[in-house]
Formats: sequence, C-alpha cells, structure tokens
Amino acid sequence: MRTSWVSSSSATCPTSLPGPPTADPLSRRDAPTPRAHEPHHNQGAPHVHQENHDSRDHRGRVGTGARRLLRRRRPARGRQRHQQQRRRLEQRGGGGSIIIGSANFTESEIIANLYAIALEDAGLDVETKFQIGSREAYVPALKDGSIDLIPDYTGNLLLFLDGEATATSGDDVTAALPAVLEPEGLTMLEPAPAEDKDAVVVTSETAQEWDLTTIEDLAAYNSEVKFASNAEFAERASGLPGLKALYGFEPVEFVAIADGGGPATVSALLDGQVQAANIYTTTPAIADNDFVVLEDPDANFAAQNVVPVLNSDKVTDQITEVLDAISAELTTEDLLALNGQVSGDEKLEPAEAARAWLEEKGLIG
Repeated sequence: MRTSWVSSSSATCPTSLPGPPTADPLSRRDAPTPRAHEPHHNQGAPHVHQENHDSRDHRGRVGTGARRLLRRRRPARGRQRHQQQRRRLEQRGGGGSIIIGSANFTESEIIANLYAIALEDAGLDVETKFQIGSREAYVPALKDGSIDLIPDYTGNLLLFLDGEATATSGDDVTAALPAVLEPEGLTMLEPAPAEDKDAVVVTSETAQEWDLTTIEDLAAYNSEVKFASNAEFAERASGLPGLKALYGFEPVEFVAIADGGGPATVSALLDGQVQAANIYTTTPAIADNDFVVLEDPDANFAAQNVVPVLNSDKVTDQITEVLDAISAELTTEDLLALNGQVSGDEKLEPAEAARAWLEEKGLIG
C-alpha cells in the first residue's frame, strides 16, 4: 500500500507528494483548517485571551443565521434553569481561569466554543487555544497543563489510550474510559447524547457501480481503491489496521489529508482522486453530495459520544456543573445543525453558532 500526503489548504489531491508533514506542537499556531468558501473575520474579544492566530473568539457578534435562532423566545424552563445555576455559582464564589483547546477540525472548534462561552458566562477567565491538531498533539498538552479542557469523542479516545480495548457500545466505552484516563492525570465529565463517528464513505455512483453496502463489500476492490483520511488513520487501531482485520479492506493507496474529513477530503472524493474516504457522520457534505456511508456491522468504529476531558487538577464543581448542563442538551441533530451553520450557506463563525445555540437552550444569560 502506498501513502501520499495532501495539504489541507488545497482541494486538489495529487497522488505523489513529499514526505509527511511534521507534527504540530502546541507551541506553533498553525492556520486553522479552511472551511469551504468561508470568510475569516477578525473579531475582538475584550475578556478572553486567545493565543491562536485565527482571530476567532467566542464573543463574536451574532450573524444573520444566529439572529434567526435568537428571535425564538428562550423557553421559560431554560431561563429558570440558567438563573438557578448562576445563583448557585455566585453563592459558591465561582471564578478562576481555564485554558480550552480544540482539535484541528470545525466541529471540535464549535464544541470548544460552547464550553468557552458558557464557562465565561459563569464567571471564569477563559483563554482559548484552538486548532491544536490531533490527539497526538492535544493529549500531551492536556497532561502537561498547556491546556486544561478539550472536547473529545469517547470511543476513539479510549482506543488512543488503550489500543487493546474491545468496548464498542456507548455504555461499555463510557464505563471503560475513567480507568485509562486516571493514570494520565485526566478526567472525563458526562458524555453528551451527541455522537459523531468515523465512517467509510463513497459516492453514490461508486456504491451503485460496485454494488456496495458494507465495508466488507469494498474489500473486493482493494486494488482499485485509493482511500483518504487524516494521517493518523493509517496507524490507529480503529483505522486501516482494524478495517483490514475485520473486513479485509486494504486500499492500494492511502492518501493523507489533514482536514479531518473536511473540504479537501470531500473534493478528492467528488473529483474521483480517491474512491473512498473517512468522513465523520455529522459532516453536512454527506447529505449535500448524496454520499453513501458503508455499514460497519462488526463495529470497527466504536461509539463516539462527545465528552469534555480535563486535566484532573482543573476539575471543580463549578466547571462540572456548567459542562454537564451542555452535555445534557447536546444531541447529534444539534451537531448536524451547528456544522451546517458554519460550513454551509450561512457561513457563521464557530463562535456565532455556539453562542446562538447556548442562548436558545437557556444555558447562558
């Protein structure tokens, strides 16, 4: 199997490129992963220190799409819950500071903004370091205190920390995680119902031509398949090694695209430069382009519920209460909608979409 590398800043996908990019250490602020046709705004944040150079903060003004959401009257239940939460936090003398990170894809930045805006609203001094990179970069940052909090996904986090883990269901994965996090000095809070899983995706034309329903069906065409994903997918237990072990799928070429299944990956699939790709299930491009998600009957991809993960030294009752309230409300449908608002026609900034959602749910004042 050959491996080639594609820059996420390009929608083209050459099959022969120089060697792999260097890892993105936290000390380097790489430009954020571009969203298709997305403008970049420089919006100030007077109360939030933000070290990444994408100039997006979680106090951005509310755009047109967000205003439409905010026109909806907040439910009385949400207003009452928020007021009660604020009173409890004030009584406990809430405050302190926290550094919130995100991975290098849009959805992670949206969720990180949910956390940042809500925690600042609760009285914390919030600093953000978004678009850090993959787990290989941000888990060490959590452990050494370079960041204090990041949104993650339960199943992939479990396999990252324990490559021999066998849990696949949501309950089993959630039960197994604390034991592998504790030795690393990390703590998970309550996972959200919201789930965003890895998926093997093909175009509808490819699915029809090759009569594809499952990932195992795709294995019959190994010699014709170029497969795109982030570079880590080639080595992770739930990536190509798992697909080979469970289904016999081993593409003739692996094309590394560092955009987390974003615009460059979608473009490569649409243009026929790759025949299959790993694209997350809440990506609007799947429905927009009539892509087909191949079935994973043997559960190579474990449950992937959104979960806040913290450096254990930073866990407080105040932070736990705020983040648990977000997780209780966040659904898969919400993720699809938020991703669509940012990556779709509305072109909202992640902070704008996040603030509007928090207002709608009554989680901030």
